[in-house]
Amino acid sequence: MGNLRVRVVLAVAVCAFVALTGAACKSGPEDATITASVKTKMAADSTVPAMKINVDTKEGVVTLTGDVDSAATKTKAETIAKGVEGVKSVTNSLTVKPPAPTPPPVAAGNDAAIKKAIEDNLAKNKVTGVTVAVEGGVATLTGTVAKGNLIKARQSAEEATPKPTKVVSTGLTEK
Repeated sequence: MGNLRVRVVLAVAVCAFVALTGAACKSGPEDATITASVKTKMAADSTVPAMKINVDTKEGVVTLTGDVDSAATKTKAETIAKGVEGVKSVTNSLTVKPPAPTPPPVAAGNDAAIKKAIEDNLAKNKVTGVTVAVEGGVATLTGTVAKGNLIKARQSAEEATPKPTKVVSTGLTEK
């Protein structure tokens, strides 16, 4: 009888061991490993902004969140995630937000308006002694200002609307 009891205990132990190791083999990679693999594959693809995409994995289900600049990029990120071993499904919650358009360059015909805006800002900030010249959108400040007004003069030019493309103040000095 004792021998039978030992056999039963051994059989149960072996079954438990096989069940546990068999289940571990079938479960696939852990969630953290899946997340790392998805991020790595995205980073290797120059068309996908991996740093802007958040990847979360729970029980093999990958969720993508963040902002991308096109529908093609959104689809590419999902395709990459689906290709990773252990991924059961992908929830693609990426938001397509096209990049902001770049402002048009300042036209040379705007020079007079830029100069007037800078002069108005200088007057508003009570900065005197500055001569303003604008050519091709580049504002050049020359002259002598009271101590402490050098920064105010430069800010007056940089904050003008319409905005100069560049402000040169190397000819500007303080008393």
